[in-house]
Amino acid sequence: SDPAAAFSQLPNKAEEAFNVTKAKDIPLEEKVLKKVRGILNKITADKYTQLFEQLWGEMYNGHVDVMGLVERVIATVFDVALDQPNYSDLYADVCHHLCRRIQVLKNEEQKEKELREGKPAEPSGAEEAAKAAED
Repeated sequence: SDPAAAFSQLPNKAEEAFNVTKAKDIPLEEKVLKKVRGILNKITADKYTQLFEQLWGEMYNGHVDVMGLVERVIATVFDVALDQPNYSDLYADVCHHLCRRIQVLKNEEQKEKELREGKPAEPSGAEEAAKAAED
C-alpha cells in the first residue's frame, strides 16, 4: 500500500474539468441577484431607506426586465429572511415596498399603452407613485 504507487494509478484528467466563470459570462440577471443579496445582508432599521433605494436601483437599472426579475428577488429576500430571522420584519417590508413599486410601474405601463391605443387617459398616477415612495 505504497501511496506513490496508488497516486500514479489515478487518471490524469477529471471527467469534467473545473472552469472558472468570468464575470462577463454571468448573466446580468444573476449579477443583479448577487448584488441584491449583498444589499439584503447589510440591511438594518437605520439603513433601510438607503439600502432599499439601492436595491431598487439595481433592479430598475434599465438593463434588466424588472417585472421578470421581481419574483426571483422576492425569492432571494425569502431565502435571506430564513437565514436571518431577526430581521424578518425588515425583509417583509422590502417585499411590501417592492410590490407597491411594481404595481405603480404596471399602472404606468397600462396608461402608456392606453395612450398609444388612443384610449382616454385616467388621472395621473403621480399620487400613487408618491404614496408608494412614502410607504
